[in-house]
Amino acid sequence: MSGALTDVAQTLSFGRGKLSLKFVAIAIPFVALGLFVLWIFYFDDNLYVKNKWQTAISGWALAVFGILLLARELYKLVHPGEPLLVLGPDGLTLNIDGVTFVRIPWREVHGLATIDLTTKATVSVPSWLRKTGNADTDIVDVYKGVTAVLVSRDFFDKAIFPAKDGMERRQRDLATILKLRDGMVDHIRARRGLGPGWDRIFIMRDGEMQVALHHSILPVSRADLRAAVEARWHAFGGTPAASTVSEPR
Repeated sequence: MSGALTDVAQTLSFGRGKLSLKFVAIAIPFVALGLFVLWIFYFDDNLYVKNKWQTAISGWALAVFGILLLARELYKLVHPGEPLLVLGPDGLTLNIDGVTFVRIPWREVHGLATIDLTTKATVSVPSWLRKTGNADTDIVDVYKGVTAVLVSRDFFDKAIFPAKDGMERRQRDLATILKLRDGMVDHIRARRGLGPGWDRIFIMRDGEMQVALHHSILPVSRADLRAAVEARWHAFGGTPAASTVSEPR
């Protein structure tokens, strides 16, 4: 991989392999826990269970959720879809939602940046899961050292922003809801709330748009992704200078 990073004539494609491993790692404990609960309910006569039907429902729910998650990842293995990010001599292409793709030629990139992003979402916890009287909990995601390419506001308005309308219309599609079709926005949280993370990929600052290339969801390290982007930008339209900025939390 290291040779391909700096070979600017090569095209690099980054798929969702890292995400598949993540979801499989989530699914297996759910299946195991669900089967363990069901085994206790159906086969262990020596263990007293106070709320039998709630226990049975919980066991089945855990197991079914895990199995469905594994089934979805098996489907994605057979039907992987388009890569999440492609770096080529002519520019970079982001897979937004599995259907919409944004292409940025290197000549439109005005600079590179390293940014930190933080998202916070507040969700309500069901009463039967609460340990205290507090019904809400905060989910905070921190993305550190994210490589971003800088493009003009004019280019963003003309070539990128129109993709948002199509993305929002497809949020009600069954394939989108089940994540049988997904892209980068589906795995990055929005700045507020739990919706698709459009505004954590496209960040406006000082009159320019920072397009964040989130290595956390790609099968590549932070340093390798930066090296691959920087080499192609310098070769096909960039300048030697690069800036580093961080977003305050």
